[in-house]
Amino acid sequence: AVRSGQIEPQDHFVDNTNFTVTDTATGLMWQQETQGYVAEWKDALELCEGLNLAGYNDWRLPNRNEMQSIVDYSSIYSTIDTTYFFPWAHPSYQYWSSTTDASNSDDAWGISFIFGGTVTCSKNVWFGCSNRILCVRSGQCGSFDDSDGDGVFDCVDNCPDDANPDQDDVDNDTIGDICDDDTIYGHASGDMQKDISIEINRLSCGSTLNVGSTLTDSDGYYAFSVPVSFGNGKNYAAKAVYASCTFEPESH
Repeated sequence: AVRSGQIEPQDHFVDNTNFTVTDTATGLMWQQETQGYVAEWKDALELCEGLNLAGYNDWRLPNRNEMQSIVDYSSIYSTIDTTYFFPWAHPSYQYWSSTTDASNSDDAWGISFIFGGTVTCSKNVWFGCSNRILCVRSGQCGSFDDSDGDGVFDCVDNCPDDANPDQDDVDNDTIGDICDDDTIYGHASGDMQKDISIEINRLSCGSTLNVGSTLTDSDGYYAFSVPVSFGNGKNYAAKAVYASCTFEPESH
């Protein structure tokens, strides 16, 4: 067995309350509970591909890297977070992955959620392991590097070179706001109520051009960002319905 930690995915999990768990660091959605023991590897592949759960039918058997991404290598016993996974039973010893052993194509990798180690098993029922399966859907990370150290893997990070753990993307263009030239940042200062509508205008030749609007939030700090087509570095004014203020855009 091989145990070699990569990351500790703590606080990345969301219980979707439909027998699935989402890992916000990888974008993967996991089956919350095991489907039972499966002797042959090909049966494990087919069972996941045939699974219909939570309204989704694109489930598959996870690869070795994906299995390791939900292991907590800082834990001595039970290396999977049982707050989210296997809430009704303790995880069993070994689970199939979809990854074939590069040194022996008759074997496939498995992983133990008890000890966090990986082990190869024969794909053939007569010589193999009776492993359990845990299916996954969405995305497929080949590696789990995190270049900017924000806790979000590069393969799903919308701005892998700049730390942005919240993954904000106000214009939904798949480029994180922190590194998107088409997003304007600003802040409204002074005493303002929550849920106040703010209009964002571009000042040009004595006239204004509306480029967006937003509502003040409720935590006492009224920050906002709006998508614009002409990038940062322009002059803008923000006008609230019941209060007014001006701001300078914050360039990246």
